[in-house]
Amino acid sequence: MVVLNRKHFGVFYLVKFWAFSTLAIGLLGSSQAMADPPRVRFDASYVVACRDVTPPEFAALNPGERLVEAVFHISTLLDRGSEADLSQIFLQIESPEKTVRVVDHLPRTELISPYAGTIAVEKRTESGASIGVSAKPNLEVVSLDASAQASTKRGANVRYEMLPPQELLAASGTVARERGVYYKLKPSTQTSLEGARQFIVLFRVPAVWRGDVVHVHCRAEGIRRGLWRSLDTREACGGGSFLVTMYLEGDEAARRTVANLVRCEEQLRHALAEHRAEVVRGMQDSRVPGYAALRTLMETDRARDLFSWVVSDERTVEELNRLPEPVAQSLRELRHAVRWVRELNGSLAARPTPASADALGYGLSR
Repeated sequence: MVVLNRKHFGVFYLVKFWAFSTLAIGLLGSSQAMADPPRVRFDASYVVACRDVTPPEFAALNPGERLVEAVFHISTLLDRGSEADLSQIFLQIESPEKTVRVVDHLPRTELISPYAGTIAVEKRTESGASIGVSAKPNLEVVSLDASAQASTKRGANVRYEMLPPQELLAASGTVARERGVYYKLKPSTQTSLEGARQFIVLFRVPAVWRGDVVHVHCRAEGIRRGLWRSLDTREACGGGSFLVTMYLEGDEAARRTVANLVRCEEQLRHALAEHRAEVVRGMQDSRVPGYAALRTLMETDRARDLFSWVVSDERTVEELNRLPEPVAQSLRELRHAVRWVRELNGSLAARPTPASADALGYGLSR
């Protein structure tokens, strides 16, 4: 016979609590590992040939302008996870120099319903009233039973049809005073967010317009599943930024100019891949030891898309001076190429170049 005293009970419950905590932490860790959000990659075409679609009525009223149609091809690839965990995809096409204006765009905002037709609804109401009297005296010889009852019932049936509820499939609109356009794509049981899509934009440009460059920004948002639905969170699960060149269809000189920009962009991406670690250290430069490595771990999205960080017009001369020389030289060549493309729209001469950046050869695209 074993006798447990108070000390033994304390040790027993401590071991039991430790085992339960270890099991709970293990289950939580494995559940979170299995519930990671999906991972999405994007791609966009380098060059877009624009068609002149100016109608005679528009040309008569606006002799100094024309309308051009641009078709952008953007692809979405689900690298990891389930498409059911994608909450939305956000795309934005913008003119960084505000040299074009959006007149129209496709696809437009679209709603969809999981039901094929209308929904039939039937409502039935019924009301009634009754009165009853019953008497049964308790006599030794004779048993008397008397009752009276009156009741009425009324009923009504109403049948009608209603339109089915609809969910948002795609939303689109203009941004920056019609200098850009955005698209939001939502998941649906009848469509797929994965694959290539066409996005058509109608631009209003000067009559002397021969080409330009726009920025395409892509972002995917997914769901990180928790142990319970209330613990689900939404977070970014992929993104990308691209320089896309445009030229007027049939203009061979303009086509060669934008092709040179494509070559310079590929050269810069190659230099960034080769000197990735040095560029990341330059991005996170600080006098605090280990601070750069810590920020790199905490801001993985920023460190992942080095190209958009480097080519952004928000970069200061001090930040650009921290880049490795091969990357800096590729960036200079890219900005020279961007300037030549932007000269096709005739708007560069109206904007002065900042002296501080021009002295180092970085400000040519500003």
